[in-house]
Amino acid sequence: MLIFLDFDGVLHGSNPQRTRILWQQMPVFAEFFGQDEWAHTEFVVSSTWRIGRSLAQLREPFPACLRPRIIGTTPPLHHPIHALHGCREREILCWLNDFCQTQRNWAALDDTAWYFRDHRHRLFLCAGQYGLREADLPFLAQHLRGLREPHQRASFHAKQ
Repeated sequence: MLIFLDFDGVLHGSNPQRTRILWQQMPVFAEFFGQDEWAHTEFVVSSTWRIGRSLAQLREPFPACLRPRIIGTTPPLHHPIHALHGCREREILCWLNDFCQTQRNWAALDDTAWYFRDHRHRLFLCAGQYGLREADLPFLAQHLRGLREPHQRASFHAKQ
């Protein structure tokens, strides 16, 4: 499984300047993806944090055990303002194509639904003001299992 990962609104609230707490939800994220069931999950950074930062810099906030599993970043495509709907999805599809991973099972953790259009069923939508919370984890597990086993597919988002 491959996870395309946003930072703002997932690993901390979407406005960390106001709360001044970056990476607040990192322990929740790390605990979940540290479980044996998700041990082979890899991550691609789809967050705007990828722009102007190296992969090594993007890995720094993560626990050492997760850093090797962060394998890349999506390409920064230039979207005209009228084409922003679905923009993150297009970046993800471009990465999958560029790295010959189109057959790979994937999901996205993000807090912005309109960044996705045709593959919204792959999105686990976090409540942006909080990020990924412990209460979300059973729903995240069910969502990811549903993508692994398509007969159980459902669309999930975090509780508000």
